[in-house]
Amino acid sequence: VSPDGLLLQSSTVADSTSFHFADNIMESVPCSYIEFAERLVLPQYSDLPEDEVSTFFSCCQNTHKFVKGYAKIRCLCS
Repeated sequence: VSPDGLLLQSSTVADSTSFHFADNIMESVPCSYIEFAERLVLPQYSDLPEDEVSTFFSCCQNTHKFVKGYAKIRCLCS
C-alpha cells in the first residue's frame, strides 16, 4: 500500500525450473512473474462525472488511466 493509501500492489514469482539455453548451458529461471496493482482515483479527480472514467486493464505496459473507483493494471505473461 502506498503512503497515501491509493495504490495497492502485490506480486508473485513462480517456482524456478531448469532451462536449456542455445549455448548448451542449463540455468534455473523463474517460470513467471505476476503483478497486480489497484490505483484508486486520485483526490484531484474525485469530482469527475462517472461517464468520464472507466476501468482499465493493461498487460506488460506502463500505462495509467483515471477510472471510476479504481484502475486495475495487471500483467499475466508467462
